[in-house]
Amino acid sequence: MTTYTAIAGTEIDAESPVTEELMTRLRDNPIAITEGATGAPRVLGIALDGVYAGFGYQTSTAVTAFTGLTGAQWIRVDFTLLAGATSAALQIAFSNDGGGSYGSYQNMASASSGTSVMGVAFINITSGLTNGYTSGDNISQTLTVPSGVNAIRFISNQVDSEYGVHVCIVES
Repeated sequence: MTTYTAIAGTEIDAESPVTEELMTRLRDNPIAITEGATGAPRVLGIALDGVYAGFGYQTSTAVTAFTGLTGAQWIRVDFTLLAGATSAALQIAFSNDGGGSYGSYQNMASASSGTSVMGVAFINITSGLTNGYTSGDNISQTLTVPSGVNAIRFISNQVDSEYGVHVCIVES
């Protein structure tokens, strides 16, 4: 792994000479940043469009949460929901304090008892606009979101259900 070495302001002011050591750091530091070298600044996922935020698969009413969405505008959620003996809903809640607290859960998709639904939803986490499709219906609704959303979580509202979600940041 390439070593990251900080460059002092005094090395790049108008009167400083261009040295071999400085040029080496200017060459190596961007590589060290992309490799995640010790002491190097971290590139946040939000700086890149199409970043995979994560995956969650749960049975029952367990929660799957995703944080680090500061600055994201649109997210893509690929999901599947399997209802048991009772109809179930995949629900989403939003946080603007890094997941410390969340608003109320809102229905995103539903499945009748003994059936499953799969789909893709594109959610604007700044406006709440949601578009997408499921195996049975188009999704076109507006979710209520607080300003500054930086975390989301999912849950199924029924104990005898299962769900899976993949989340990607598609536009920031």
